[in-house]
Amino acid sequence: ALKFHKPGENYKTLGYVMTLHTMNLRKQHLEITGGQIHTRFLPEPNGIQHTGHAKAISFNFCYAKANNGICFLHFDDSNPEKKEAKFFTAIYNMVAWLGYTPYRVTYASDYFDQIYAWAVELICRGLAYVYHLQGEDYKGHNLLPSPWRDRPMEESLLLFEAMHKRKFPEGETTLRMKPVMEDGKMDSVAYQVKYTPHHCTGEKWCIYPTYDYTH
Repeated sequence: ALKFHKPGENYKTLGYVMTLHTMNLRKQHLEITGGQIHTRFLPEPNGIQHTGHAKAISFNFCYAKANNGICFLHFDDSNPEKKEAKFFTAIYNMVAWLGYTPYRVTYASDYFDQIYAWAVELICRGLAYVYHLQGEDYKGHNLLPSPWRDRPMEESLLLFEAMHKRKFPEGETTLRMKPVMEDGKMDSVAYQVKYTPHHCTGEKWCIYPTYDYTH
C-alpha cells in the first residue's frame, strides 16, 4: 500500500494522460470523496467467479480498509443477454464469504440514462457515428476507415434516435466511437441493438452500451 499514490495524485504516475480538465476534475473528485480512498470490485455477472476474481476482491476491499476508505461492489450488467440472477447472488455471497461487506452495491444499469446522454454528446462533438455494416466486416486492427465515419453529425443523431425507437433490427446498426483505443483498436462499438429485456430496466431499452464504452 505504501507504493500507491495518495488520493488525487494518480496524475503523477508514469504514462498518465493530462488534459486541460485534469486538475479541475481532480479538485471535484477530492471535494466529493473528502480525500478518502474509494475502490470498487467490478464483476460482470455472467458466470461463477474464479481465483483471479478472489484476488481482485481481496485487493480492492483490503486496500480500502487499510486506508480507512470504502469499497463498492459494482455489477457491470450492460449486456442483458449474458446476465442471470443466480450470478449476482453468487458473486455477492463470495464477497461475503471472503469476509467483506460492500459500502454500496451499484449497477451499470443505474446509469443507463446518463450513459445514453453522453453518447448523444459524443455524436454532437463529432466523436461517434452510426455504422451500418455487419460485425464480421469490422474485426481486428489497422482496418480501412469506415465509409460512414464522416457522415454528418445531424444524420448520426437521427439514426441513433431511430435505433433507440426500435426502427432497426439487431445487428444492422451500431454506434461507434472515433477515438483509437490504447491497444490500437479503431472505432470500438459504443451501442448495439438488442431486443432482450433487462433484469433491472425491463423493456425500457432496446439499445445497450458495450463494456468498452461503459467504462
